[in-house]
Amino acid sequence: MAISDGPLVTIEALPAGHGDALWVDVHGDPPWRLLIDGGTPGTAVRVKRRINARLDDRPFDLFVVTHIDIDHIGGAVKLLRAHRQGLAFGDVWFNGPEHLDPASALNRGARQGEELAALLTGRAASEQLPWNVAFGGAAVMTGSDGEYLRHKAAPGVEIILLSPPPENLARLRPAWDKEMAALRSRQSNDDTDRRAGTRRGTGRSVPDRGLSFREIASMATDDDTAVANGSSIAFLLRVERDGRRRSVLFAGDAHPAALGAALWQLAQDEGSHRVAVDVFKLPHHCSQANVTEALLNVVDADHYLVSTNGAYFGHPDPAALARIATRATERTHIWFNYEKPSTRWFRDRCAELGVEIHVPSTPDAGAVITL
Repeated sequence: MAISDGPLVTIEALPAGHGDALWVDVHGDPPWRLLIDGGTPGTAVRVKRRINARLDDRPFDLFVVTHIDIDHIGGAVKLLRAHRQGLAFGDVWFNGPEHLDPASALNRGARQGEELAALLTGRAASEQLPWNVAFGGAAVMTGSDGEYLRHKAAPGVEIILLSPPPENLARLRPAWDKEMAALRSRQSNDDTDRRAGTRRGTGRSVPDRGLSFREIASMATDDDTAVANGSSIAFLLRVERDGRRRSVLFAGDAHPAALGAALWQLAQDEGSHRVAVDVFKLPHHCSQANVTEALLNVVDADHYLVSTNGAYFGHPDPAALARIATRATERTHIWFNYEKPSTRWFRDRCAELGVEIHVPSTPDAGAVITL
């Protein structure tokens, strides 16, 4: 089968616990490969197993570590420790301690962030990995709130950076110092990591079955304001090859206000009111504090992807799922990389609407979308 007859983009949401580990292959000439986050420290072994099982020796052209929450960076640290065993990257995007304040480098930072920064720089030149090369070594960030930044990653492959704006990245500095102070006080890593993550929009129980999707969707919820989430790298991947176009929105844990503002500006600049994408990897594991009506109003997606097993925060939230269901059409597909009670409830309800729900066939299968 010719390349032009097969998929153009393959997205794998690996089983990464309550975190993210996303593997993306762009097919064609030349092929291009992307890895986003590494899940939790405990699930890094699954990501490494998938890497070892690949059918070729191609490196990752780009590894994006979105932010310092443990369910994103924990596995990434373990993966970068293994880079000497044949794991190679063309570039690694990550905002470390020196990127939080352009005027002066920090001497302190969140434990995993400092570990990852040390792994990137290495002790000798031969051990160093490419770090934010696309940005000249500077921070991965947009111009300001409501702006976006275009980057040509490869022939026919464009990345449009949507988050973080510099003001959100700057807010991370005191939180970074606070976490290190907590570690110095010998508080447990698990407790510290939970505090560093968002506390808003934590998981809700499955609602009364008598409520309609519209009633659940309209429940009042607060927007995410967690500092670590606000520093998350989020971007739109656009691929145009062989006369075909595909686009995937990777939202990380980005704040809905910053993400929505950048998407709105992009839509306006392109003469539209919404940004059309094939796949929308939902922010913050489909938290109701991040998947807001305002954000969904500026995105037109065929596929929605949820990455989480629901541990710790109980995601995905019913209100967030209901907001998607209320705007679903006959072409809507919703993908989960784990099955749990909330997804079964949602699947049963969506069957009445004709919405296609996809859950993994086995606990280790994750979700695979081909475009």
